[in-house]
Amino acid sequence: LYQYDEGVKHKLLKNADTTSKWVQFFCYPSQEFFTSHHSRNCSDKKNRLVFVGGVTPNNGRHPAELFGDSQLIDLAKIVVEQDIELDVYNNPLRGSYSSFSSQYGEHLALSESYENYNFREGDLPDKIVSKIAEYDFGVMLYEWPAAFLPGEAE
Repeated sequence: LYQYDEGVKHKLLKNADTTSKWVQFFCYPSQEFFTSHHSRNCSDKKNRLVFVGGVTPNNGRHPAELFGDSQLIDLAKIVVEQDIELDVYNNPLRGSYSSFSSQYGEHLALSESYENYNFREGDLPDKIVSKIAEYDFGVMLYEWPAAFLPGEAE
C-alpha cells in the first residue's frame, strides 16, 4: 500500500522479498466529513491552520527523547513563531480536557505565550466537522526524522 511516487515505490521494493501486487489507495474523505457551513470570509483575516489528531503527552511513560516527534511541541513552535495561526484539536480518546494540564503542560504554556496557538480538546468525527469548518487549511504535523525520508539516510 502506498501513496508515493514511483521512485519511492522502487526504493521500498529494492530490499523487499515479495511477489505480491501493489495496491494504491488515495485519500478520498467520506461524504459525512463534508459540511456546507463556512461563513468566515477568508480575505479579512490571516490564514488559519488546524491539526486534528492524537498528540502524545509528555510524561514519564512518554519521554520527549523517545516521543518528541509525536508530541509536536517543537513543530508547533516553529509554525507559531512565524505568526501563523495554528489550532490543535487533540484526540478526545487521549484524555479529558481536565487532564490537559498534567499531560500537555507544554502545549498550554505555548498557548499562553502565543495568541496565535490554541491546544484544544478534540471531538468525535461526526462532531469535529463543524468545529474545523472555519479553518482555511488542515495540516498534518509531524517531524519526520531524516532516516525515514527516501535518499536521506543512505
